[in-house]
Order: sequence, then structure tokens, then C-alpha cells
Amino acid sequence: MTTKLRRYGIFLVVLILMIGSQPLRAQYGTSAMSMGELRAGLRPPARSIRVEELINYHRHLLPKPKADQGVELEVKSFQLSSGHRIVQAGISTTSLTSREQAPPMNLVLVIDCSGSMSGPRIERVKLGLLSLVDQLRPVDKIAIVAFNTEANLILPACARSNQKEISEAISRLHADGSTNLYAGLMLGYQTAELSYDRKRSNRVILLTDGLANVGTIDSESISQASKEFNDKQIDLSTIGVGDNFNRELLRQLSDAGRGLAQFVDDAADLNRVFVDEANSLLTPIAREVQLVIHGASGRPITKLFGYKPCFKADHIEVPLDNLNADATQIVLFEFKPGTNLAEITFHLEFLEGMSGRKRSLERRIVEINDSDGNSLGDLKKNYAIATLSQAIKDSADMNENHESKNSRKRLKKSIKEAKSMAPSSDDKDLLRIVAIAEELRG
Repeated sequence: MTTKLRRYGIFLVVLILMIGSQPLRAQYGTSAMSMGELRAGLRPPARSIRVEELINYHRHLLPKPKADQGVELEVKSFQLSSGHRIVQAGISTTSLTSREQAPPMNLVLVIDCSGSMSGPRIERVKLGLLSLVDQLRPVDKIAIVAFNTEANLILPACARSNQKEISEAISRLHADGSTNLYAGLMLGYQTAELSYDRKRSNRVILLTDGLANVGTIDSESISQASKEFNDKQIDLSTIGVGDNFNRELLRQLSDAGRGLAQFVDDAADLNRVFVDEANSLLTPIAREVQLVIHGASGRPITKLFGYKPCFKADHIEVPLDNLNADATQIVLFEFKPGTNLAEITFHLEFLEGMSGRKRSLERRIVEINDSDGNSLGDLKKNYAIATLSQAIKDSADMNENHESKNSRKRLKKSIKEAKSMAPSSDDKDLLRIVAIAEELRG
């Protein structure tokens, strides 16, 4: 394992919508759990590697929504030498320049204080929480739940202006005991429900470093109970610290609430999570999002990179995660040669994050060519990353079936193809995924 990958020994898993401000930084507006594990030098099972997370790790060149809209949709295409056409549906959400633009918060922090959080870990968490509180406004409300063997409300909901009371509650956090994650999460949800206000962003942030080992520990039961609150528009962000997670539970929580699963480097990054990306962490834009493709009769789509599409009689549905502020996300399709793209329309359907009003955007496919410069180059790069991401998942599956030789061949061929497809072989986003593939190939 390379030194670069070794340094990600302790990580955070974040089920949130966050995004960095620099084009070449990691994309925090979409899930990145798979990317985080792979960059950490870990080898997750094939079923846990989600191609769409690898594709959407970086920011994309997409138009921003108009001033009166929270979401924008763009659909463009280019043709491969084989005659197949690559179609990219790109989604972006509105950017916030300050917290003042965000709706008021009803925030509940649910903090794991089990014994494994002791020492530097709990102290770093405290600093991160204090940094988050500093981002809140007088209009925002906050409550804190701490859990180990049992769950306790250590700070009832209060205004951000109660700084002394909030700081003292955080400073009293200490680590011992077991991990009753279910009790902590349910108390957090119940606390948020007591202060629920449809004019506020109602959110629970769960921070945990380990496996649930007392109380209700069944992943299905926990995620189903969580979803009941998600359906009441109480959002969940889960931040995990350490390397001993119940991956299946995190996935189920994410899928049940259509939230996001993401890794960041280590516990020290709590400050970056709670400060640099606080706007997108706390601001919902769209819920129950899905991409609907009409006019694609006869199954002209030969490949969809990631996601779990639903093929209906006269259309195709691609469910997406909820969207927060400052996000970009793409969905890549490959169509058969000769497909009449002019007959196909893409619809983005969602509920507005705060009002709950139904919204829909309709776009037709725009063909781009060599004269479109940066637009074509970005699409080709995304396609190169997508093909290599799929190869990484395929190679993991081959290894699990004891086909290590075929796995290495698959990666070697795909690395070469990706480099040749991308407009620039030294692009940082491409090099990131190439480095992972080369590490896995050995």
C-alpha cells in the first residue's frame, strides 16, 4: 500500500450533502463512501462499491440554477467511435454565500460517548461541535443527546444565543460504556419532533465511532425506525469516526432516508465538515428526487453507470438522493447506435426542500462536438472516470470469485483506456481514480 493511501487510516463516514468550494477538491455534494474506503487503502466488498459515488467525487462543470430556482438540469451527449452515444444528465443546486440565506435550524446533535470514543477522539469531537455551534445564528435552535449504554438529553432545545449553556453541555461529554446507537438516535429524533417547525430545517446529526452492541442492534429495525422520522421531513446526517463500522447499517440508513454516505480523511476533519461546508450540511434543497426518462422505448440504453433504475412500461425512473445546497451530480448513460435522441426527454422530479411543493424540470438532449471545447472535454473526462469506476467494482467481484488474474487484467486494460479517452492524462480527478485502480491491481 502506498504512503499516500496509508495516511487515511482513521476515517469519517458522513451521510450528508456537502460540497467544497474549489473545482479540484473532493465533491461533498454527493455520496463518497466508496471513494473514501478505497482512498483509505481498504477493500470493501463488491456489493458496497457504488460506481456513482466514484463518478461524483469531484465537482462538475454545470450551469447553476437561476436566481428564482433551487435546482438546474442539463442534458448533453457526444458520440463514441463505436457509434454508441454517451448522455450525461447533470444536476446542480443553488449556492449559498452565507448562513443568512439558509432557513432557520431545528438541530439535534446525537453524540456517541461509548468507551471507544475516549481520549483524543472525544476531545476532537468536542472541538468540532463547538465549531459547528459557531456557525449557527441567533434564530437557530440546538439540542444535544449523548449516548453510551443509555441515551440522555444533556441539552434541551435552546436558542443559539445560550452560548454558555451550550458550551458547558459539550464540555461535559465524556466517553465510557457500550454503544446503544438505537436509543441515542431515537431520542434525537423525538427531541427534534418536539421542536418541529415546517418553516425550519429540521435535522438530526448522529456522530458515532463504532458498532451498535446493546439495545436494538438489528440494522433493518434501526433503519426502518429512522425512515419513519425521515418521512416526517426530519433529515439525518450521520458522521462516523474510526474504522470499525457496520457498513450495512450505514447503507440502510442512507437508503431509507435517501441520504448520503461519505468518507472524509480523519477525525481532525470534523472542523472542516462543521465549518467549511456548514451551509450545505444544514440546508435542504430538494427531496424525493428522481430522474425520469421518456421516449426511450425498445430499451435503447445499453449501460447506466451506477444507480438502481426502475424500468417501467413507457419510461425509466432513476431514484436519486436528497439534495442540499451547493451540490452537483451527474448520471451517465450509454445509448445504442442509431438511437433517435431527439425523441427522448429527461424530467427531474422532486419536492422543494422547505415548502414540499412538487417541482419538475424537463430537458431535451443537447448534442455537443469538438467546437464545444470545455463542455466536451468535461464530458469525456467524466465518461473515462465512469468506465474505470465500473472496472474497479467488476474487479472486486472477480476477486471475490477467486479470479484475481482476470481482475488484474480488467484493471490494467481499463486504466489504459481511461487515460486514452480523457482529454488530459494529468487531470487531477482522473489521476485520483487511476491511483486507486493501480493500487488495487498491485
